[in-house]
Amino acid sequence: MPGGEDVGCIWAWIDDAEGTVRSRCFSHDDGVGEDEATGSATICLATALERDLEILQGRGSRLDARYLGEGRAEVGGRVVLDEVRDFAL
Repeated sequence: MPGGEDVGCIWAWIDDAEGTVRSRCFSHDDGVGEDEATGSATICLATALERDLEILQGRGSRLDARYLGEGRAEVGGRVVLDEVRDFAL
């Protein structure tokens, strides 16, 4: 990732006035590659921009973030199952 970061997220406005964003989030160090729907990144973006957002991410996931004020947000939505993996604990 650029700058030695473990996770890289990129986004672009689809409709600034409506708060619709297209986003991709990559995390290669954990062996996942791309996260289909990254709720934590959605919350961070909504709090950084201090506004509600609809984020279209991955192959078909949609996350809705509601800005709550004072650095807080909540997220919900619909995600698409990309694949199933087994991980050793």
